[in-house]
Amino acid sequence: MIIILYAGRGNVSREKYSVIQNFYSPEDFDEAMSFLQRGLDYSEFRDFLPVARQTSITPVIGKNFDMLRDLLISHRNILPDYVLEAEASPLPLSAVNSENWLEICSDYRNRFFLEDQFRKFYADYFLRALSDDGRLYTECRVRKNGMADSFVDNVILFDGRYIPAEVKLNVSTEPNITAQLERYCGFDTLFTNHGAKSSFPHEKLHAQKVILIDTQSLFIFSLHDKILIPVCRLDSLKRIDDIDSAKSKLNRLPKIESLKTGQPA
Repeated sequence: MIIILYAGRGNVSREKYSVIQNFYSPEDFDEAMSFLQRGLDYSEFRDFLPVARQTSITPVIGKNFDMLRDLLISHRNILPDYVLEAEASPLPLSAVNSENWLEICSDYRNRFFLEDQFRKFYADYFLRALSDDGRLYTECRVRKNGMADSFVDNVILFDGRYIPAEVKLNVSTEPNITAQLERYCGFDTLFTNHGAKSSFPHEKLHAQKVILIDTQSLFIFSLHDKILIPVCRLDSLKRIDDIDSAKSKLNRLPKIESLKTGQPA
């Protein structure tokens, strides 16, 4: 199923917003399409469903799907049965929460085929558990002098400083991952999200390293050495207490440099 919520820029007719069933040929397309009576403005769902910036497709899974469906219904849209009856998370992932995510998702982690699935059901919970305060900042804008802004997946507060964090399905299949991670280091300003004017305080930033997690391992990237250092295998993390072990391993690595001083923090 495909949900089209935004069809272009400028004056887009709300009648063009639509919900589409699976289709397998151009001839199927028209029959599969059901138009919404009232479309949605991005401002109405951006807080719980930010549109992906690095791909043309934004998967809508888990509770996000339920919230979006409820929002469409609240706008008095008559939705097709296949939308009303759809289950957007495979059981038992529909029951995942902050208390049981590690126990449940450890068994499913290697089956995720979309990065957003891995992020929604594992990585977001992991990074919150890894952080000092349980907060996760998403799609944060990175500004470096003389370069176009880039966007890092997440930022967390770790060891008293804010550090960028990237999420991948399989880092070994990423082309030139080192160059990608370098974009998130040595920045001048790190904003709290993609559209925010507010930024993290300079004196509380990790500027020379990036945390990276994929479905197999936790890594730390060092700009100084330009290498991706494995921290631990995710298979070794069975209980929430094991996240503390991962924190300790990160803290035992060479100290992360400060943006303000350029000296070890």
